[in-house]
Amino acid sequence: MDAVLTVVEQDDYPSNDKGQILLPRYDFFQQCVQVFDDEKHAVPYFNSKQLSFSFTEAQSMVNAASRLKFPLLAGSSLPVTWRLPDVDVPLGTKVSEAVMVGFGDFNGMDFDALDAMQAMLERRAGGETGVKAVQLLQGDDVWAAGKAGRWSKDLLSSALSRSDTPQG
Repeated sequence: MDAVLTVVEQDDYPSNDKGQILLPRYDFFQQCVQVFDDEKHAVPYFNSKQLSFSFTEAQSMVNAASRLKFPLLAGSSLPVTWRLPDVDVPLGTKVSEAVMVGFGDFNGMDFDALDAMQAMLERRAGGETGVKAVQLLQGDDVWAAGKAGRWSKDLLSSALSRSDTPQG
């Protein structure tokens, strides 16, 4: 085996008091680490989305990877998927605002949308520096922020025009 890729999200799991879905990513990881320990051989491990809903579990995952000296990665697949249209922000472009439109539940698409937007914006002038704020808006809050001028209606219209469905 050359690597492990885990995608743990396709089932009906309970939520905690913060509304986080208690996905058993840590449990899957621990089982793999046990195999790595038993076999005295570890391989790179990629976790789709965040490591865990729990900081303690995520830290334990990082510690195990460090102890066994294997790469531990986590993130979304959206930064490397197809785009409609096929476009990238040219390297060094000056960007003053950005918007990402996503659809899905709070525990999935929000993470994917932020990762996809980050991948695009890292190409801008300054790369990973200079971000003043990131905000997730849902439902009526989106439209209230628009009325208040907190986001550009032209920018939203442009983002929605990239969808292959009539409703965006």
